[in-house]
Amino acid sequence: MVKRGFRTLAVVAAMSMMLNPSMTVFAETNRVGTEGVWKVEGNKWIFTDGQAQKVKGWVVYKKNWYYLSPEDGSLKTGWLTLNGKSYFLSTESGQFTGRLLSGWQWIDGYCYYFIAEDNARYGELFTGGKTPDGYTVDSAGRWTKDGTPVYENGKGLSSSENAQQVAGADRPIPSNGTGSSDGRSGSGLGGSSRGSGQSSGSRGTQQNASQDKQKEDSGNKGSATKEDDTKKEDPKQEEPKKEEQEDSKDASLVATAQTKLVHTELGNFLSLAFLEGTKEDYTVTVDGTDISAALTNVDDSGQIAKWRATVAHPKKLVISRNSDGKKQEIKLEEGKAQAEESTVEVVAGDPQDHPKYLLAQGTATVFDRLLPNNGKDGKERFTPKKSTFTLFEKKTKDPDAIQAEFYVKPVVIDAEGNGVGGKGIKAEFSLGTDKEKEWFNGIDQISLLRYEDNTVINRNLIFKKTDPVSGKHGFVGTLQVPVGQDNMRSRGLYILAIHSKKTKEVIITLPIELQSNTRFQVDIAQETMAPKTGERVKFRINGENGESFGNEIKVDDMQVTLEKPSGKKEKLSYIDDYFNFGGNFILYGTSSNKEKTVNTDEAGMYTIKIKYSGYPTLSKQFIVYKGEGQSAEDKQEDAARSNARSAYSGKKADAVSAATSGKTSTHAGKKESGKKGKESVYDGVSSATATGTVKTPVKVVFDYDLLENALVLNEIKALNEDARNVLVWYYGMNFDRFGYLFDEGAKNYYSVEKYMNALKSDETKGGKIRSYSEYRKEAEEADFNGVSEVQFVLEDGTLGSLSDLKKYKGEDTPSFSGTTIKKGEDFTLITEDKEYIHDINGIYLDGESQNKLNEYYKTVLLDEKKGTIVIKRSAFNFNNTPEVGEHTLTIYAGEKYKQVDIILTITQEEINVEPKIVGEAVVGQDLTLSLAKAAVENFQSVSLQKKDGKVKSILNKSEGGDSGNDYYVLDEGNNQLIIKAGRFKEAGEYTVYVKIAGQNKTLNTTFQVKEKSATPEEHKEESNTLAVPE
Repeated sequence: MVKRGFRTLAVVAAMSMMLNPSMTVFAETNRVGTEGVWKVEGNKWIFTDGQAQKVKGWVVYKKNWYYLSPEDGSLKTGWLTLNGKSYFLSTESGQFTGRLLSGWQWIDGYCYYFIAEDNARYGELFTGGKTPDGYTVDSAGRWTKDGTPVYENGKGLSSSENAQQVAGADRPIPSNGTGSSDGRSGSGLGGSSRGSGQSSGSRGTQQNASQDKQKEDSGNKGSATKEDDTKKEDPKQEEPKKEEQEDSKDASLVATAQTKLVHTELGNFLSLAFLEGTKEDYTVTVDGTDISAALTNVDDSGQIAKWRATVAHPKKLVISRNSDGKKQEIKLEEGKAQAEESTVEVVAGDPQDHPKYLLAQGTATVFDRLLPNNGKDGKERFTPKKSTFTLFEKKTKDPDAIQAEFYVKPVVIDAEGNGVGGKGIKAEFSLGTDKEKEWFNGIDQISLLRYEDNTVINRNLIFKKTDPVSGKHGFVGTLQVPVGQDNMRSRGLYILAIHSKKTKEVIITLPIELQSNTRFQVDIAQETMAPKTGERVKFRINGENGESFGNEIKVDDMQVTLEKPSGKKEKLSYIDDYFNFGGNFILYGTSSNKEKTVNTDEAGMYTIKIKYSGYPTLSKQFIVYKGEGQSAEDKQEDAARSNARSAYSGKKADAVSAATSGKTSTHAGKKESGKKGKESVYDGVSSATATGTVKTPVKVVFDYDLLENALVLNEIKALNEDARNVLVWYYGMNFDRFGYLFDEGAKNYYSVEKYMNALKSDETKGGKIRSYSEYRKEAEEADFNGVSEVQFVLEDGTLGSLSDLKKYKGEDTPSFSGTTIKKGEDFTLITEDKEYIHDINGIYLDGESQNKLNEYYKTVLLDEKKGTIVIKRSAFNFNNTPEVGEHTLTIYAGEKYKQVDIILTITQEEINVEPKIVGEAVVGQDLTLSLAKAAVENFQSVSLQKKDGKVKSILNKSEGGDSGNDYYVLDEGNNQLIIKAGRFKEAGEYTVYVKIAGQNKTLNTTFQVKEKSATPEEHKEESNTLAVPE
């Protein structure tokens, strides 16, 4: 087992800010100066470009940001609010008037913290929480002690230039703050330090070596270095001279922190993180050799790329942008090489010259090994579809992608699973393009998937849709799906997988929620009726009819938010911030997550909102009083909390909030996990020995490129959760005498440790590093014959379904024609590889265990001379797998060839003619529907939905009897379907759904059933009765 910790993980969102090409110059890391000069216009400073035009908005001058009025281009000072964010532009007199401040700053007697990291949020006022160095600020951004803002009359800068104050001596900056008397160094976060007090003042003297190093490292990040004594104290003084600009050919093209040589267990790589565009937009050289063609993507877009190092000590990297020729040079080697070496010519290498797979052994839970891994479309997943990771959310240019926005409300159901008030699922789609309208019109199947694992639990839901209609924001199409159908009668989250005949294999998925009509009430427990700041608060939650809170709720599906008296809202984490114990909901006063603030740190009114899948949101207001909180300990609760932490999956029901609106997705894969946050160290040992789980041995296959990419992201501190999960499996493997590299076909195996030791030997010699193909020429094959069953690590870090290695071992099988026929025909599969037909020794259909070649009555015929496989219609079991649709043919052809699954398709002409009412629909009378002849011939079943929303299946007389006069009759001679009068006991709207055998689409018609009118005879009888004389 690899006992290895992860690198400190950088938040991917921060990487996105740094690398997102759509960001403005405000997000640039090295702050390239804006070309231009300062000028005086009237009594105001302005900044003009090379064409003497006023520049407006943000500019960079001498490594500092300034903001120029969008109206007249004049320099702004004081408080600035943009897009809901607050900044402060220095009001100090001199050359730094108007510069954007960062770090701790005293303004008008209060101390504020402005984001000091040099990214898109640089200079933004930090509000409502704990600053990176651990101090609390209120919703206005002011530093607080014991819940009260600290105020020092006359301290710091004035927010007005007209009342200048000296940028303050001896201000009580919180200890370990970012102050510095000369404005040169800033903090480890790179904050500007002007106006922050003297370093020898109250900020304390306990500075360790690491803190000093942070200060030195941050000098070029966010601090505003005093470069010369040029003043612009007053517009009337001499105009500043134009700053010498950097050569226009030199620019920051990559994120330098992520562009470097990295060393991993699978070798050395050069990582490149482009600030704009992708690897195709650049020419990249190492020591004079163009390696552009040898770069491979690490993320989906190619904005982060890698190069497998072909020499031990590459020296210089040069990146050139193809569009304008701008260049950036980066020194790769620091210090002397490990060995004296002569000059080694760098070769680009072949980007495909690497192992395809790595086979390792480890342990997994019984569930991970045996349960199938289903994608969003409900189909089982075995192998990864890609080897890159999704780091940046970008609009896809896939012409087949469907990106229609949808809106769907949760549906409240009763104890029987029927919609309260007759309501069902109503999904509205905004169809902005012709392709989206075509997709909607072509919807022919909706399947119901279990939310937890994407298992299909109802393959064909009945539904009806309206034609798209024009609205304010384009066309809107509506799908209506009745609830109460099979496996759709319980509260909770589900997924609808929507198929359209217009998009081939693309499946659109959207989450839905069925909510119980049970109502819970939240009450404060007596023992915590008057909580003090920092204390826990206990709640009792009970149903209106005595339903148990503890037994009714799935903790994995919770979303809990807390609004504090200051207005700050926090999303709380299960176990860290709250817990269910003994029928109580416990809000902890102090989070067990050390990086989070105290939950009940403010005195005043709080609002807690608790959302569980399958229930409406619970809300409760409570008061926390000022005082010294007392910690309460309960050994039983602590033990339960510890056990829950080990067993907790961490998957939040993010779809609870998304179940009302969102955007359709066409990407198969698991749902996003809700487990978020920073992981500083992750040990593979602890991950593989969690308590309360049963482990079993597994043989795991890694896609080699996928694993390399995860390792590179780990080294540059840019792991997302999927990459992290891949590494969890890798670091949990045991490579002691087991670990093999193999390629497509698994013909030969090589020891991974011997291969990596050979590369390390090359590296220590200081010269060329051999390629994988060169290694194989001289290396001995491992004495290993493979294994029988394996599981692949997928691109989201989950284990694929268990599969036979024979599917990947051996030569590729030949292609066949004739895999699609019409209903009622036999298959004749044809291949040009007649030798393959000779080697076939096993044929299986639709997962059945019977080898069709061993049957006495031959339903499968092989003809080696013709190169054909004939599969008769009688070979299939249509009771298990419907005739029309897809069937799976599995072929074994000895050790030479891979085991192969071939999809066979049986089609029939789709029936689109909807049922029509014959005559009138009247209470107490039979209903007659006219069907197309083909619909009668392929009739499968009929269901009826009443106005209360309930859907009931109707049986024929022989199946359900005739005592209730509520069966159906299929009149094949007249192509009619008759539903007996017992089904129509009251007037109102009804919908009939007719299922056709072998067809996904359900035929339906909606109609009104009228009250039975009085007959003339009844009127006459009534009239005569009234007219009888006494």
